[in-house]
Amino acid sequence: MPRIFASLAIATLTLFATAAGIALIDAGSAPDRHILLGIGALLLSSFIQVVGFTYLTVTGKVIAQAANLATLDPGCLSSVKQYKRSFTRQLALAVVSMVFASATGGASWRSRDALAFHFPAAMIATILHVWVYRRQYHVVRRNADLVESTLSAYALWRSQRTSRNVPVPESAASGTPAP
Repeated sequence: MPRIFASLAIATLTLFATAAGIALIDAGSAPDRHILLGIGALLLSSFIQVVGFTYLTVTGKVIAQAANLATLDPGCLSSVKQYKRSFTRQLALAVVSMVFASATGGASWRSRDALAFHFPAAMIATILHVWVYRRQYHVVRRNADLVESTLSAYALWRSQRTSRNVPVPESAASGTPAP
């Protein structure tokens, strides 16, 4: 998942940069391309946030179940909750910056006077996204490491549990059906 997250983040930042480049270079002749790329970048950014939050939620439940079944150290559960809280705080920052950039962009589309607010808002949103994605990537990476170590411990517990010599009931050994 960390590689997927990084790939999506790079794609989003590329879309942000392309939209900004088109807006700066071709301001008068192609505003539609700039708007479409900006909206695409905002949608992809929202998608990344949803995928990341869902990943942390699902893996948190998997870790909790593995820790419960194998009676593993419950300390990993607090780490999972901390990762999810951290990701959620960063998610809120990304969403607020997207809303701010979109609102100023919509206002500047109607009135050229608002353009003075949209350019700094878009730059701030892009810089915040770089910072947020970097922080979120570290959270996703640490969570992936925790998932791997927890599932390895669970697999070890499960192999030890199944390799024990369990006595076979007599009815199963003789081939007669159990009553």
